[in-house]
Amino acid sequence: MNSRSARIPRAVLCSMLGASLISVVVAQTAPTPSRTSSSAEVLERYVVTGSKIPMAVDAAAVPVTILGRQDLEATGLDTNLLEVLQKRMPIFAGNGNLGATNSNVGVAGTYGGSNVSLRNLATLVLLNGRRLPENGANARGGRSFVDVNQIPLAAVQSIEVLTDGASAIYGSDAIGGVVNLKLRSDFNGVEVGGRYAFSTRKGDYEEKSGYIVAGAKRPGIGITVSGSWSEITPLYQNDRPFSTPIVGRTATISGAISQTSAVFPTAVLRSDLLSPSRAVPTGTAATAADLAALVAAGVYQTSSFQPIADSFDLSPLVTLTFKSKKKSGSLAATFDLIPETVQLFVEGLYSTSDSFSQLAAQPITSTVPANSPYNPTRSAIFAAFRYVPAPRQYINTGELQRIVGGLRGKILNRFNWEVGYNRNANKLGNLINGVLYGPNLQLGLAGGYDANGAPQVGGRFARVFPNFSAPPGPNTLAGYQAVVTNANTVVQPALDIFARPAGVDPASIRHIFGSAPSTFFANLKQIDGVVTGSVFDLPAGPLGAAVGYSFTKEELIAEPDVNSYATGPTAGRWTGAIFYDPFNKFRDITAAFAEVRVPITSERMNLPGLRLVELSAAYRYEDYSDAGTSKVPKFGLRWRPFDDDLTVRATYSEAFAAPALYSLFGPTTQAFTATAVIPNVFGINGQGQIRSGSNSNLKPSTADTYSIGLAYSPKWMKGLTVSVDYIGIDQVQLVGAAGSTEILRSVDQQGTASPYINQVSLNNWPSNPDPNLPAAVRITSAGQLGTYLRAGNSANQIFMTDSLINIAGQKVKALDVAVNYELPWKDFGRFNASATGTFFIDYQFQALPTQRYYEYAGHITNGGTGAQGAVPGMRWYSSLAWNKGPWSATLGNTHIDAVTDIGPGGITFASSTTLQRRPVSSSSLWDASVQYSFASSASDTGWRKWLGGARITLGVNNFTDRMPSISPQSYNESQADVSTYNPIGRLWYVSAKYKF
Repeated sequence: MNSRSARIPRAVLCSMLGASLISVVVAQTAPTPSRTSSSAEVLERYVVTGSKIPMAVDAAAVPVTILGRQDLEATGLDTNLLEVLQKRMPIFAGNGNLGATNSNVGVAGTYGGSNVSLRNLATLVLLNGRRLPENGANARGGRSFVDVNQIPLAAVQSIEVLTDGASAIYGSDAIGGVVNLKLRSDFNGVEVGGRYAFSTRKGDYEEKSGYIVAGAKRPGIGITVSGSWSEITPLYQNDRPFSTPIVGRTATISGAISQTSAVFPTAVLRSDLLSPSRAVPTGTAATAADLAALVAAGVYQTSSFQPIADSFDLSPLVTLTFKSKKKSGSLAATFDLIPETVQLFVEGLYSTSDSFSQLAAQPITSTVPANSPYNPTRSAIFAAFRYVPAPRQYINTGELQRIVGGLRGKILNRFNWEVGYNRNANKLGNLINGVLYGPNLQLGLAGGYDANGAPQVGGRFARVFPNFSAPPGPNTLAGYQAVVTNANTVVQPALDIFARPAGVDPASIRHIFGSAPSTFFANLKQIDGVVTGSVFDLPAGPLGAAVGYSFTKEELIAEPDVNSYATGPTAGRWTGAIFYDPFNKFRDITAAFAEVRVPITSERMNLPGLRLVELSAAYRYEDYSDAGTSKVPKFGLRWRPFDDDLTVRATYSEAFAAPALYSLFGPTTQAFTATAVIPNVFGINGQGQIRSGSNSNLKPSTADTYSIGLAYSPKWMKGLTVSVDYIGIDQVQLVGAAGSTEILRSVDQQGTASPYINQVSLNNWPSNPDPNLPAAVRITSAGQLGTYLRAGNSANQIFMTDSLINIAGQKVKALDVAVNYELPWKDFGRFNASATGTFFIDYQFQALPTQRYYEYAGHITNGGTGAQGAVPGMRWYSSLAWNKGPWSATLGNTHIDAVTDIGPGGITFASSTTLQRRPVSSSSLWDASVQYSFASSASDTGWRKWLGGARITLGVNNFTDRMPSISPQSYNESQADVSTYNPIGRLWYVSAKYKF
């Protein structure tokens, strides 16, 4: 890990000592403040995300936004935390924020989970200030993220969002910032609630949820429990006009055919025929010599890729958003062991989250030999098959178990301490329906048996393996046929690959279509302790400090079914599944940190221009069992020049994100380079050899983060608060792969000056050489590779590694603005206007050291490298709230500035001759709600008495029914970035809660 800050502990000590001395000098020269009475409110001190030192909410030197229960409910959303955060805080931008809309080809990246990302950067997610396990998707190479979909929104009391680097306090991942979810606790009474929402558009989209919270507080004891449930129906692409029809994408459908695979397709089955077997003899009885004869006979019609592809609409078969169902229960309890001195605390969470998404049926193509039972010709022929009634369905089942327990207390009323144990078990199950079992597919196509299971040339029955359990052996038709016996197989009709779906005998696919199960585990155990308090008093106030320690064990496990292995005798036997080998790795992380907060001046010193000056610093040391050590600092300044109206804050920090376990220890593959690589680089035909995959030598990505901001609450305009924060982030050493083309081009052009010089050699691998091959010959000069090939040597003797390396970088500059104004119109009720906005000034990404930084701010991209998704130059959430007596109402607006669609972006777009800059219009969504709260008094009787404590809300989100702005170059599957732009349309909802 990065050790560039090894000198920081001494620097921190010196700076803090110097700050303390300065504060003493200032105190000696400052005039004595007058002794006047003050009615200023004393704010409660508690730990705010971004610091371990207790302080008042407005005393933080870092930009922290606190969303309370009322803020969360005002969004009109209550089923997914990601969607609430995206709506309420525009800073959650880019496809790092992916959840219920990741329901098509990218589903294996998240498996139904929801990933949050501040400014599309690595973001740490905490629950009650402690870490959560990541989603199990990374155990097979998916995203490495904490699934906030597993946290029930009904159980959340508040969310604290730190929009600044915080690795010095919390460790890895806090580059973009921290999201700290705080569950309900210290609750007294019972509250029940529910919500029903529906869309007026096609698809019968619905959201349903309910919850209960109960708690009791007694002297020395407090217990809060909650339970919640929610369901969401899916949307399919044909339910929305922007994502239907989806045609022209594939011609691999039943009925498409060609004589050979060289050009496909060249003909299509006549539209009124379910199978050529209904019109002409097939198998050993076939009379047509070839495809041309079938076309002449009118059985097939001449065609080509585009007309066939244009006839097949994918949109009714593919989900646009997940179907989901969640259940959860939580517990928070405290017990005073020694009153006001030692307290026992316990937290528990159990959550299940099920999701469903769908893709079109798996397509296959195959060369069908002559005499196969349904071949309509006397020659081998190439045919496609897609059994539309059996789509690929992804069923994910998540289960999170979390228990936290510990002790906290006080020492001499000056120090607070806390020790805790945090244990998490996250299980993820994935089932892919609609996959085809390769051995039985090939045996089913071959046929060759009669109805009794006796061999027969051209027979229309097949022997196949029951329970998808062919013996290990060569994964070829001959290999399967060699192990067929009467005892280990059953007889079923042969598969007619030439038939349309309606012409397929269901019995012929009974043992071909199956389900591929996988199970993933992500476990986290942690012991931590912290001591905070006032070390001693300075003239400007107490010097606050915190020290802490933690030990963490992370574990990641993947268990595929035997037919989903990537290697071995049963590897890759499913068609349409995801192949990977078992994975089981863990790591230990030992960490210690220190933090100080030094007041230099205070209000009572009455210094002009220096009414309040406060410095803070933090330092963290982390040791990873698999990736070395990291040492990172953070410094902060809070300054009030004249009075409480204006506060200026600034920070500088170093942050890091440790490499994912799968990136370190996942599989490596060995293969030949793609056929175009050697010709593209050298103009000579041939294929080199390449190893790619994980790299146990990866280091953490590191970042320098700086911010400066101000908060202004003018006395001349009571009720107005304005905050502006500028932040810059420079992140390097991001993990990526260079690609074989880039490696060979760079090494041949630059020789030893190439950053990839140690990744290429001749005759053997440059690292971990094969002992059965000659010794590796290193590249020592530019042009050596080209000269070697032009001398007649084989490209097979070029060996290269393209493992993951620390290679990429990104630079982000952004401005966050928040305005809140309580209007002075008391006679008409209370009015509050607020607006929160994020401006991306720059979002630049460099994929390779040999490339320049490419700009992504103001663009929308997908399928490339870097800051993918929509990164609008400006995004706002604004609201106007009104309250008078039992009535309240809210009008909200989400505005996303126009962006430019540049497809994958980066060098791919810059060098493309076909991609264009396509404008994507701005988007503005309006929401409205009205609410009535039933109050009760001692004199109430009957229904008025029973309704006291009830509240009902009627609302509509996106009442103008605005559909997403399309960006077909970037999102050709659904035509739009539905993770950024709302695909639901107008959504009516009613919610109610009752507290007693």
